[in-house]
Amino acid sequence: MTKKEIFNPLGPFGSILIGILLFIIAVLWPSASALVWLAIAFFFGGFIMITTRLINHNKSLMDKQ
Repeated sequence: MTKKEIFNPLGPFGSILIGILLFIIAVLWPSASALVWLAIAFFFGGFIMITTRLINHNKSLMDKQ
């Protein structure tokens, strides 16, 4: 797995960005307060994807040694 595959912007970083944007919309538009839970789900989902990719990348580096 290359560094480009780990930090693919369409995967985890896109999810985190969508979560941040949904949170901003929910704060600026009070009637959309249900979006906060969706924003939290996207944000932490992206964080979990990044963490998983980094752990798998480190394991694959250890297997090569």
